[in-house]
Amino acid sequence: MSDLARDLMLLAKMETPYLVLEMKSINLANIMKLIFEEFKESFELKSINFKQSINSDKAILAHEESIRALISNLLQNALRYTDSNGKVSLTLNEKANHLILIVEDSGIGIPHDNLPYIFNRFYRVDKSRSRAGGGSGLGLAIVKAIVEAHNGTIKVESTVNVGTTFTVSFPAVII
Repeated sequence: MSDLARDLMLLAKMETPYLVLEMKSINLANIMKLIFEEFKESFELKSINFKQSINSDKAILAHEESIRALISNLLQNALRYTDSNGKVSLTLNEKANHLILIVEDSGIGIPHDNLPYIFNRFYRVDKSRSRAGGGSGLGLAIVKAIVEAHNGTIKVESTVNVGTTFTVSFPAVII
Protein backbone atom coordinates (compact mmCIF):
# COMPACT_ATOMS: atom_id res chain seq x y z
CA MET A 1 0.00 0.00 0.00
CA SER A 2 2.86 2.37 0.79
CA ASP A 3 4.39 1.69 -2.66
CA LEU A 4 1.08 2.60 -4.29
CA ALA A 5 0.85 5.83 -2.27
CA ARG A 6 4.46 6.71 -3.15
CA ASP A 7 3.84 6.08 -6.85
CA LEU A 8 0.64 8.16 -6.83
CA MET A 9 2.48 11.04 -5.12
CA LEU A 10 5.31 10.91 -7.66
CA LEU A 11 2.85 10.82 -10.56
CA ALA A 12 0.90 13.77 -9.15
CA LYS A 13 4.16 15.67 -8.68
CA MET A 14 5.21 15.05 -12.30
CA GLU A 15 1.81 16.03 -13.70
CA THR A 16 1.40 19.27 -11.73
CA PRO A 17 1.72 22.04 -14.34
CA TYR A 18 2.75 24.80 -11.93
CA LEU A 19 5.34 22.69 -10.14
CA VAL A 20 8.86 23.72 -10.98
CA LEU A 21 11.33 20.89 -10.58
CA GLU A 22 14.85 21.73 -9.54
CA MET A 23 16.56 21.13 -12.86
CA LYS A 24 20.31 21.05 -13.12
CA SER A 25 22.87 19.79 -15.58
CA ILE A 26 23.41 16.10 -14.87
CA ASN A 27 25.63 13.54 -16.52
CA LEU A 28 23.20 10.82 -17.63
CA ALA A 29 26.02 8.31 -18.10
CA ASN A 30 27.02 8.60 -14.44
CA ILE A 31 23.46 8.02 -13.25
CA MET A 32 23.11 5.03 -15.57
CA LYS A 33 26.33 3.49 -14.24
CA LEU A 34 25.10 3.79 -10.64
CA ILE A 35 21.69 2.31 -11.43
CA PHE A 36 23.31 -0.49 -13.44
CA GLU A 37 25.33 -1.44 -10.35
CA GLU A 38 22.21 -1.28 -8.17
CA PHE A 39 20.32 -3.69 -10.46
CA LYS A 40 23.17 -6.01 -11.44
CA GLU A 41 22.68 -8.48 -8.60
CA SER A 42 18.92 -8.76 -9.16
CA PHE A 43 19.49 -9.67 -12.81
CA GLU A 44 22.24 -12.14 -11.85
CA LEU A 45 19.95 -13.83 -9.31
CA LYS A 46 17.41 -14.39 -12.08
CA SER A 47 20.15 -15.55 -14.51
CA ILE A 48 19.47 -12.70 -16.93
CA ASN A 49 22.37 -11.39 -19.01
CA PHE A 50 22.40 -7.66 -18.10
CA LYS A 51 24.66 -5.40 -20.18
CA GLN A 52 25.34 -1.69 -20.34
CA SER A 53 26.70 0.38 -23.21
CA ILE A 54 27.45 4.08 -22.80
CA ASN A 55 28.36 6.03 -25.92
CA SER A 56 28.07 9.62 -24.70
CA ASP A 57 29.17 11.67 -21.73
CA LYS A 58 27.03 14.72 -22.43
CA ALA A 59 24.66 16.18 -19.88
CA ILE A 60 20.94 16.82 -19.79
CA LEU A 61 19.02 19.47 -17.87
CA ALA A 62 17.03 17.35 -15.44
CA HIS A 63 15.65 16.62 -12.00
CA GLU A 64 18.02 13.85 -10.91
CA GLU A 65 15.61 11.95 -8.63
CA SER A 66 13.05 11.79 -11.45
CA ILE A 67 15.58 10.49 -13.96
CA ARG A 68 16.62 7.81 -11.49
CA ALA A 69 12.95 6.80 -11.07
CA LEU A 70 12.47 6.65 -14.85
CA ILE A 71 15.43 4.34 -15.44
CA SER A 72 14.60 2.21 -12.40
CA ASN A 73 10.98 1.74 -13.52
CA LEU A 74 12.06 0.62 -16.99
CA LEU A 75 14.61 -1.80 -15.55
CA GLN A 76 12.12 -3.17 -12.99
CA ASN A 77 9.74 -3.99 -15.83
CA ALA A 78 12.51 -5.62 -17.85
CA LEU A 79 13.48 -7.71 -14.82
CA ARG A 80 9.87 -8.67 -14.08
CA TYR A 81 8.94 -9.68 -17.64
CA THR A 82 12.16 -11.34 -18.80
CA ASP A 83 12.62 -15.02 -18.06
CA SER A 84 15.80 -16.66 -16.81
CA ASN A 85 18.52 -16.89 -19.46
CA GLY A 86 17.08 -13.82 -21.16
CA LYS A 87 18.86 -10.58 -21.99
CA VAL A 88 18.43 -6.96 -20.92
CA SER A 89 20.52 -4.04 -22.10
CA LEU A 90 20.79 -0.46 -20.91
CA THR A 91 22.25 1.81 -23.58
CA LEU A 92 23.04 5.50 -23.95
CA ASN A 93 23.66 6.97 -27.39
CA GLU A 94 23.93 10.47 -28.77
CA LYS A 95 22.16 11.70 -31.90
CA ALA A 96 21.57 15.22 -33.20
CA ASN A 97 22.06 16.99 -29.84
CA HIS A 98 19.89 14.46 -28.04
CA LEU A 99 20.79 11.72 -25.61
CA ILE A 100 19.02 8.46 -26.39
CA LEU A 101 18.39 6.09 -23.48
CA ILE A 102 17.39 2.56 -24.54
CA VAL A 103 16.17 -0.29 -22.35
CA GLU A 104 15.82 -3.46 -24.39
CA ASP A 105 14.79 -6.89 -23.16
CA SER A 106 14.16 -10.36 -24.54
CA GLY A 107 11.07 -10.73 -22.37
CA ILE A 108 7.49 -11.77 -22.99
CA GLY A 109 6.69 -8.72 -25.10
CA ILE A 110 3.54 -6.66 -25.37
CA PRO A 111 0.78 -7.43 -27.88
CA HIS A 112 0.54 -4.75 -30.58
CA ASP A 113 -3.09 -3.93 -29.67
CA ASN A 114 -2.03 -3.04 -26.12
CA LEU A 115 0.80 -0.65 -27.00
CA PRO A 116 -1.37 2.51 -27.18
CA TYR A 117 -2.52 1.96 -23.59
CA ILE A 118 0.59 0.94 -21.68
CA PHE A 119 1.29 4.47 -20.41
CA ASN A 120 -2.21 4.77 -18.89
CA ARG A 121 -2.52 4.64 -15.10
CA PHE A 122 -3.23 1.16 -13.72
CA TYR A 123 -3.25 -0.41 -17.21
CA ARG A 124 -2.08 -3.99 -17.25
CA VAL A 125 -1.56 -5.96 -20.43
CA ASP A 126 -2.43 -9.23 -18.72
CA LYS A 127 -5.53 -8.60 -16.63
CA SER A 128 -4.86 -11.75 -14.62
CA ARG A 129 -1.76 -10.15 -13.09
CA SER A 130 -2.36 -8.50 -9.77
CA ARG A 131 -0.25 -6.29 -7.54
CA ALA A 132 0.79 -9.52 -5.83
CA GLY A 133 2.97 -10.11 -8.90
CA GLY A 134 4.66 -6.79 -8.24
CA GLY A 135 4.14 -3.23 -9.28
CA SER A 136 1.37 -0.72 -8.79
CA GLY A 137 0.30 -0.36 -12.41
CA LEU A 138 1.69 3.18 -12.36
CA GLY A 139 5.29 2.61 -13.43
CA LEU A 140 4.92 3.42 -17.13
CA ALA A 141 2.53 6.32 -16.42
CA ILE A 142 5.25 7.75 -14.16
CA VAL A 143 7.90 7.13 -16.83
CA LYS A 144 5.88 9.02 -19.45
CA ALA A 145 5.17 11.92 -17.07
CA ILE A 146 8.87 12.22 -16.24
CA VAL A 147 9.86 12.15 -19.92
CA GLU A 148 7.33 14.87 -20.75
CA ALA A 149 8.40 17.02 -17.77
CA HIS A 150 11.93 16.95 -19.25
CA ASN A 151 10.88 17.87 -22.81
CA GLY A 152 11.74 14.38 -23.96
CA THR A 153 10.02 11.74 -26.03
CA ILE A 154 9.44 8.04 -25.45
CA LYS A 155 8.55 5.27 -27.84
CA VAL A 156 8.09 1.55 -27.40
CA GLU A 157 8.50 -1.32 -29.82
CA SER A 158 7.52 -4.82 -28.84
CA THR A 159 6.95 -8.27 -30.23
CA VAL A 160 5.26 -11.00 -28.20
CA ASN A 161 7.72 -13.71 -27.13
CA VAL A 162 10.64 -11.70 -28.58
CA GLY A 163 10.97 -8.65 -26.33
CA THR A 164 10.41 -4.96 -25.80
CA THR A 165 12.48 -1.84 -26.44
CA PHE A 166 11.83 1.51 -24.77
CA THR A 167 13.62 4.45 -26.37
CA VAL A 168 13.75 7.76 -24.51
CA SER A 169 15.21 10.91 -26.05
CA PHE A 170 16.26 14.00 -24.07
CA PRO A 171 17.75 17.24 -25.38
CA ALA A 172 21.44 17.38 -24.53
CA VAL A 173 22.83 20.40 -22.72
CA ILE A 174 24.76 22.47 -25.23
CA ILE A 175 27.87 23.94 -23.66
